[in-house]
This record gives sequence, structure tokens and C-alpha cells, in this order.
Amino acid sequence: MQHHKIRTLAAAFTLVATLHAQSECTGEQYFFDDSWMNGSYTVNGETPQWFFPDFTSAWDVACVQDQSGIPAIWHNSCSVECRQMQFFAKGRGGPDDNDSLGFVLGFCEGEQNDPNADYLAVIWNKDEVTAQLPGCAGPGTHPRGMRLVRVFGIPDPQELWSQTNLDLPCSDLNNGVEVLATANTLGDTGWTRFMPHGFWVEFREDNLKVWVDGNLEFDRDGDYTPYSGPDNCFGYFAQGQMVDFWGLEQYALEGVPASWNNYGTGTPGCDGVPELTMLNLPFIGGNPEIFIGNAGNTQKTGAMVWALAPANQFEPFLGGNLLVMPPFAAVTTQIVDPGGFTFACQIDDGSCQNGVEFYVQFICIDSCGPNGWALSRGLKIVLGDL
Repeated sequence: MQHHKIRTLAAAFTLVATLHAQSECTGEQYFFDDSWMNGSYTVNGETPQWFFPDFTSAWDVACVQDQSGIPAIWHNSCSVECRQMQFFAKGRGGPDDNDSLGFVLGFCEGEQNDPNADYLAVIWNKDEVTAQLPGCAGPGTHPRGMRLVRVFGIPDPQELWSQTNLDLPCSDLNNGVEVLATANTLGDTGWTRFMPHGFWVEFREDNLKVWVDGNLEFDRDGDYTPYSGPDNCFGYFAQGQMVDFWGLEQYALEGVPASWNNYGTGTPGCDGVPELTMLNLPFIGGNPEIFIGNAGNTQKTGAMVWALAPANQFEPFLGGNLLVMPPFAAVTTQIVDPGGFTFACQIDDGSCQNGVEFYVQFICIDSCGPNGWALSRGLKIVLGDL
């Protein structure tokens, strides 16, 4: 039996990034300190101000009092990369207070004044409202409900208000807002005045999940690497609205069981279906071993095909089912001596890799296969810390 050590799952294939964590950014609670900054926009010389009332709870409270319609942001200095975040928000005021609250992700210090700014925001509007805001745009309407948006450049307040991209003298099409998704259950439902709403956010480089009051509102795949570097931070958002924010807790992603299992139907050759299994669990920071079987008396030549999603597609050329989804993450040649081949996969440490899934299939030349090939069953690998 052969033994060979290669860096496969995380390093060689470069499928997940190294965590740029700041240890002070995680913990049981997150209190406001001088690392928090006012990232609010300034329009006509006015900038919304945040303040902190006397509050006896263990959790600090941040409030913004702003009826001007200028977007208000209060952000920390901690990376949101591969983080879980939870907090509470409560809109206040009278019957006419029906504007916006939410949060930003990937906001860097000074982006409110940066023509190259690029960050994400989840904005929740209480009601459909038409208003004239400070800036150069005319009256606009913001829709009721919650949306995930991308903010770029220096938008006019009306663009954040109505969640659109306008061609204006003060804000051309290179400055504005793009709607990426509408909330699953709150897309046409506003927040409730004086009711604490609980937010839970899970942010990875390739996926964003947001729960509100226990309901999954966003589960969106995408390339979030521009928003997940060490300088890209979390912040609260309000526009035209007095809001209480409190209870922020921010953690590295954790609590994912490491696992593996076979799936699908393989294609037999002279010695049956090639065996493809793991000998131990794929823990973050560990060195789990993968075993490719060879029950015959001759050497087998084939390839390990790695992907990020499963498949179950009959391929006439192979004479069997391809169980990994193109485009492939990697294809590595393997020569398997009689008795089998074992290799260790070095998984780098870092919570960014928690929950990452890989799908693998071994395909080898085999004269007894339907088309001269034998294919293993699929192998699903879930990286985890439990």
C-alpha cells in the first residue's frame, strides 16, 4: 500500500482563503469603544450623529437621531470575514417615523467619502414613502420591505432611500445602489415600531445568510471576497429614522461537524467498483487520509476529480455516471498499486473553511469497464471543527 502526503483540500487547490481574524473581534459580547467610527454621509454640511444614552443593561446601546434623510452608518474596526454576527434593532418615534434601518458589511473606514467605495447593505423600510431628501435628486419613493443591496461610489441620499442607481449631476451611474436580492418573507413587510427585531448574520467569502426574528431571509451565493478582507467591517445603518441598536456579538464561524460519506452509483471494472473512502474525519487543521482501493493484481492509472458540487450525469464516453459537477476545482493523476493508495490531506487551520464541502470521484482506465473506464462512487467531504 502506498502512502503519499499532499496539500489538497485547502492549500493546493486554493479553494478557501486564510482567515484574517483579529482576536479582539470575537467574544461573548462586543462593547462599543473608540474603535467604532461614524461613517455617516455628509450632505450640505450636515452629518447624522450617533449617541449613547445611559443604559444599565450588560449590552451597550447605540442610537441615531436623524430625520434629515442623510444615510447614517456607525461601524467597528473588525473584519467580517468568516463571521457570525447577531444583534437587535428597534425603530422608534411616532406614526410618521416609517423609514429605514439595517446594517452594512464590508464597509471600510472612510468609504462614505470614497468614489471607489464598494460595500453591502441590508436595508429594511417600514413603509412605502415618497419624500424629497437633501442632495440633488428630486422626490423619490422607497419600497416597503427588506433588500440586500450593493453600494458603490458616493451615492446621493435618494439612491439609498429608493435603492436605485440614478444618473444625476451630483451622482452619475458610477455612484449608486444595486439591489442584489429581496428578503424571502420580509420583501414586502416593514419593521414594527418599538419592537426589538433580532438579526443573525453568517458571512463567508462565497455565501451570505441573514436571519431576522428566526426566519431565513437571505441565503445568497456569490463572490464576496471584495467585502471580506481584514479592513472590511460591520456597521449599523439608519436613514431618516431614530433606531436603537444593541447586543452585537461577533464570532468566528464554528460548530460545524466534520463528516464524509459516499453517494451515487459507481461503475465497475475488472475488480468491481473502485473504492474511495476516508480513513478519518476531515477536521480543520487536521491531516485526514483518503483511501483509493485496488483489489486487483495490477497497477491502475486514473484521476481524482475534485468539485464543489455533486452531480449524477451519465457520460457515454465514460460508460458510467459522473458524480461531480463541472467546472472541476482540480484533477490530479493517481497511480494505484495493488492493495490501494492512501494519502493525507493537510487542511489549514482557520474558521473560513468550516462547513466547506468538496465532492470527489476516482476515474481509472479499466479494460473491463463498459467503455474502458471504471468509476468510484462519489465522496462528499465536509470540513468542520466538531
